[in-house]
Amino acid sequence: MNRKMTILLTVAGVLFAVATSAIAIDVPIPNADFEVRATMPDSLGDPPNVGPMPDGEERYVQWGIESWRAFEVDHNGGPVCIWNPGAPGCAQGYEGFNGLDASGNLMGYIADIYCCYDDDVANFPGARDFEAAVQILDGTSFDPTKVYRLTSAVGADGWGEGRHGLQIAVGGTNVSGAKYAGHVVGGTVVAEYKDLVANSIPADTYVTRTVAYLPNPATQAAMNALAGQPLQVRLCAFEDPAAHSKTAYPVFDNVTLGKFDLGDLDFDDDIDNADIGKTGGSFTGAGGSGKVYLDGDIDCDGDVDNADLGFVGGAFTGALAGNLTDSPTVADLVYDLVTGNVKLDPSEAAGGVICSFQFENDAGTFVPTEYISLVGTGWFGGPFEQATTLVVGDTDGLWAGFSVITDLGNIFPAGMLTVEELEAYLTTAVYTGELGSGQQIIDLVVIPEPATLALLGLGGLGTLLARRRRRQ
Repeated sequence: MNRKMTILLTVAGVLFAVATSAIAIDVPIPNADFEVRATMPDSLGDPPNVGPMPDGEERYVQWGIESWRAFEVDHNGGPVCIWNPGAPGCAQGYEGFNGLDASGNLMGYIADIYCCYDDDVANFPGARDFEAAVQILDGTSFDPTKVYRLTSAVGADGWGEGRHGLQIAVGGTNVSGAKYAGHVVGGTVVAEYKDLVANSIPADTYVTRTVAYLPNPATQAAMNALAGQPLQVRLCAFEDPAAHSKTAYPVFDNVTLGKFDLGDLDFDDDIDNADIGKTGGSFTGAGGSGKVYLDGDIDCDGDVDNADLGFVGGAFTGALAGNLTDSPTVADLVYDLVTGNVKLDPSEAAGGVICSFQFENDAGTFVPTEYISLVGTGWFGGPFEQATTLVVGDTDGLWAGFSVITDLGNIFPAGMLTVEELEAYLTTAVYTGELGSGQQIIDLVVIPEPATLALLGLGGLGTLLARRRRRQ
């Protein structure tokens, strides 16, 4: 059983319910990389497993194996096929991407979605302006209070223009039958990404596209009515709205769907000081404008205010697991390569203070027993403090911060001689200055202290290396 403990705190009029665990789920998508491929001889003379079946035959019966279905197929057009761009004997037009799928596999498969003028609104009144490969995800249940993120590799194969999109929908029905077997009808779209630029993706290349469903108070009542229905994912090819005769042939591969707690702004499966720092750094106060969810506008009202800060602070779990250049307007992390000591210098931060910081490494080699807690400075040392082998971070919920050089202890491994080594070691190194100033990637400074080096018999070298830092 997953248990979530909460600590209720009130600071500066904001109620925080600080959670000790968050939930992030990878939602299973069958055949998400299209490698499950049924044998379907093609009656039109194209290479096997490529072309559409003639109208009237039982077409695409392989979808029962391949999981993906067409969306509302009601006339001939053959919108979906799964093919291998490197398959021997393929017609020249089907070769492309240097014969590779999006993972770089020569014998890998991808999905090609086709949309053209015979599917458009002008020729078929009431028809939609796109075709899609779609799945209703059995066993899923839409939770309108969570964040869902759909991601896919997308490419353009050169046969037509690459207009494409992704949709997250809820509900719908699988339809079977002798004609147009295996398609999906219905469903309510809750999030959509659409790119109608003809050639935004260069031919024979892949890019990553993402769309996210975000809870929004303005639409929450309608979303709540969909709660409990199964999730549906769609990979779309869009017509040109100005010239319906132009075809679209985007391809898709490596589809993923994640379910996240509200407040996980960087989608890294936790709500930590990096998320709190981003929210505080984007703070506008009530009545501000121009902010979105990824800035920390949790309630989607255009500003980042105490309500948003309170929510992210209340959902805090801590980390579960840059552009690190010297700037006169960015705070410094000062690292002693001999002892592994770390100090934070806020003098160049916005407002001359650091109110939130977080550092992470993948090796698990921080030394938490050496961490010097900032307890007694504002709200540092409270529920947001983390010091583990993987992460060191904290946030002052009062947003007063510290304004003097502050020693965090000998928490890093010693012996990293250059800024480049330190930069490679740290996977996250962020801080926030005064409230509303924005989250920043901290500058790194390597200081072999001359006195320490002299004790090791390296006094001359200590003078030479007294201060190393990367300059812009």
